[in-house]
Amino acid sequence: MASVWRARHRDFPTPVAVKFIPSDLEKGEDGHERLLREGRILARIDSPRVVRLLAIHDEAPRPFLVLEELRGEVLATFAKTRGQVPVRVTSRLIRGVGAAVEEVHAAGVVHGDLKPTNVFLTRVLQGAQHGLTVKLLDFGVSRSVEERPLESDRYPAGTPDYMSPEQVLSPLDPRTSWDIWALAVLAYHLLTGAAPFDAHSLVSTFLRASSAACLPPSCLRPDLSPRVDAVFARAFRRDPERRFRTVLDLVRALVDALGHCHDAPVVASSGVRLRNAFTPTL
Repeated sequence: MASVWRARHRDFPTPVAVKFIPSDLEKGEDGHERLLREGRILARIDSPRVVRLLAIHDEAPRPFLVLEELRGEVLATFAKTRGQVPVRVTSRLIRGVGAAVEEVHAAGVVHGDLKPTNVFLTRVLQGAQHGLTVKLLDFGVSRSVEERPLESDRYPAGTPDYMSPEQVLSPLDPRTSWDIWALAVLAYHLLTGAAPFDAHSLVSTFLRASSAACLPPSCLRPDLSPRVDAVFARAFRRDPERRFRTVLDLVRALVDALGHCHDAPVVASSGVRLRNAFTPTL
């Protein structure tokens, strides 16, 4: 696992983020090769919705990446303080994340570890309200059609709760379906406050995901309509060919279904009733 630090760089006037492999993880791993691959992948993606690569330092003994410094919070923190995220906010967040993932796919890249801690929200002031913009982070396990597989790519890499069955079974065959599945899991988590296949281990989560053992989200949140349940039922089918074929297909279907729902008062984990305090501009 890489480490990220805030730093000053002689070539840049403002603070930056520096990403490198800690010394205790250097031996017996292809971590340096993976880090440099991440840099090459980021260099291919020109999008305001993806963390910006400023420089690659590939010299020995410790290569590192120089990234833009971001101010804000990860989506995981945003969601945790809100419990079940309001429908309209979720819809806008999913549109923003979906647009970012679509641009990643257009560059011939599969992210491979899409989850709330890898989505960063930056706040921008719009009139009297704060808006949120999305940036994707951490391309450490991402795969490119132009990159040769590393030795460690033979083993599943990612976060079990967000990994599709085919990502677990065929790690040497990266597909956009990995990210489409993960985006559906992320949306389910935002709406319900729970992961659809949370079983606390890769094997047990895989078995649940393979059997589509997922509660319809309306069972956890009654203000969600049967249309929303139907979107997730399709998104979590075992056969990738029977799911949504593109990120935009999933986003359009989910946003349309959420448009038929009405936000009920949402109770955060702290017990405080919430209103829509932020307007995402995604």
